[in-house]
Amino acid sequence: MIDICEIGLIGKPHGTGGEVGITVNDPTPFDEDRDYLFIVIDGLPVPFRMEDWRFTSDDRAIVKLEDVDSPEEARRLTGLTAAMERPQAGDASPLTWRQLRGFRLIAALTGQEVGRVEAVDDGTENVLLELEGGRLVPAAEDLIESIDPQQRVIRMSLPDGLTELWE
Repeated sequence: MIDICEIGLIGKPHGTGGEVGITVNDPTPFDEDRDYLFIVIDGLPVPFRMEDWRFTSDDRAIVKLEDVDSPEEARRLTGLTAAMERPQAGDASPLTWRQLRGFRLIAALTGQEVGRVEAVDDGTENVLLELEGGRLVPAAEDLIESIDPQQRVIRMSLPDGLTELWE
């Protein structure tokens, strides 16, 4: 039997392709290894394969479910509980680069929020975090001071002159 945990509530449809918004109260189960979102329908968790998902804020995710292809189909899910397979104790694997989507990036030196990670380019040896507006930050592990998965925050020592390039 699959052990699931509630992650939030499904909100209104997003866009015209059947995506749904989810108000997330527990982002922990989201990771690239999760293929299914469970939606509680008439008291039973029904699995839906996720085609794609992304965080738009700390407590909001947009999810595209397989076979939900229109706003009308997505609207039927509004107000239902969303759940995912519960992470197993002892399975505390480190975060992958792609799991950092939606995290806030904080400059360690100033404590200022630099932006939110919209995408991760890990296709080359030099991983880049893409922030809003297309701003790029090298994701070298020696620059990362800490990552807080619960608060969805990355504290990072930014290379000298990087923020000036964005102006």
